[in-house]
Order: sequence, then C-alpha cells, then structure tokens
Amino acid sequence: MVKITIAKPALMSLIALAVEPYRFETFGYLLVSTKGKDYNVDAALSYQLVKRRGYYFIEDTKKAELAYKWVSQITKVMDGFHSHTYSSRQKLDATPTATDINDMTIGHFDIIVAIQKTRRKYITKWYEKDQGLTASINGYKFLLRCWQKTGKKQVKELKLLM
Repeated sequence: MVKITIAKPALMSLIALAVEPYRFETFGYLLVSTKGKDYNVDAALSYQLVKRRGYYFIEDTKKAELAYKWVSQITKVMDGFHSHTYSSRQKLDATPTATDINDMTIGHFDIIVAIQKTRRKYITKWYEKDQGLTASINGYKFLLRCWQKTGKKQVKELKLLM
C-alpha cells in the first residue's frame, strides 16, 4: 500500500493556504520526493489568487502554468491540493466530488483539506482519522485526506501520515 508522508512545514503551508481564503476554495501544487513506492510531501505551493466575491475562480491560469513549469524543473510536482470549506452546521468531509475527480490526473494524487470554523479556540495535536489526518487549531477544524485517480472516474484513498 502506497503511503504519503507530509512534512510539518508542508502541513503548516496547507493549513495557512486553506485558512487565508476561508469560505472559498484554494488550489495549489504539492512538491514531492519519492522513497520506493511511497511519497514525501516536502512543500505546498498555492497558484490561486482568490477573488473575494462570488464563488471560487482561478484568476490567472497562465500563472499556474508558469509556476508548474518552473517548479517542475527543480522537483517532482503532483497535481496538488485544494480545500473544501464547511459551515459549523455541516459535517466535515474531505471526499472528492465528481468535479474534483474529473480535474485529477490518472496516477497522481491530490490532498483535500476540509476546513470548518468552530467556536472553540483550542489546539489539538494532529492525529490519524480513517486514512487521513485531523486537528483543531485556533477556531478551525481540519481534516486532510489523500486520493489517487486510478481510472476515468475512479479514485482510491491513500494513507496520509505525518
């Protein structure tokens, strides 16, 4: 079974990039290294400039393509990550939608960062939940899960470790 290990700086980047545009999705690339058939996520790079009105919108895809081209010359780049935001009344879920699956590349993996605002301002340590990671930090609850596209409309969940 393939395992994905996320470095603490990459984890903190994912969290910061998901909190900054809260209520909107954020998108980015994962910079990875391999160890056998397992992957290490070394960093996360956002390519989205967030619009503050309306639904999510990637303002400049040319910037995303330029970032991908530049970074891929230095290290291995995976499709990346994106966030799903939830209100406090909704159940936190980091499962890919049909649109997410359609946007993924076969053989690559994506990390989905589900984020939810909470009333409690406390910090919990990261712990494993199902195949992913979860924690509560300063009024936000997070759930991270990793998915690999295996076919046109098929995905499988990969174990995410810290």
